[in-house]
Amino acid sequence: MDVAIPHFKGQNITYYNPQQANWVPEMIELEHQAKVTSQILFFVINEQTRNVATMIEVAQFAGFNRRLIVVLRPYPGPDHHINGEQLSKAEYEELQGAMGMVHDLIERQGIPVFHNINVALNCTSKVLKENLSIEELGLKDQAQPVRLAHI
Repeated sequence: MDVAIPHFKGQNITYYNPQQANWVPEMIELEHQAKVTSQILFFVINEQTRNVATMIEVAQFAGFNRRLIVVLRPYPGPDHHINGEQLSKAEYEELQGAMGMVHDLIERQGIPVFHNINVALNCTSKVLKENLSIEELGLKDQAQPVRLAHI
């Protein structure tokens, strides 16, 4: 969010950030309404993501054909730490497997997956300003084509 929020502000794109320091239960409804009414959903799942529920939610949005920009950055290795805590071998394998599954599910819907947050942010701005579908992004936008799109 250190990169995304300044980008959105600079582009005059309204956003909802669900990651709040002073979280209260009333925010559940606010987050839900933001997701329901948003023109585009932007998710970053990276080496600091330990919440598989977020991965499931992203796959669900892809299945619902929502306008979705997803940045996936894999875990660097089995001795990776999140918030100072080393992942067990089993947790690392589960998280890595879940990320791979999400990647596959998103691409099966024809949605490109991004690995660079700055490219994803620029593509988000373009999609919103030009009223494009995510699938209309191409190599000129640095959006990687969907792997195995013919399957």
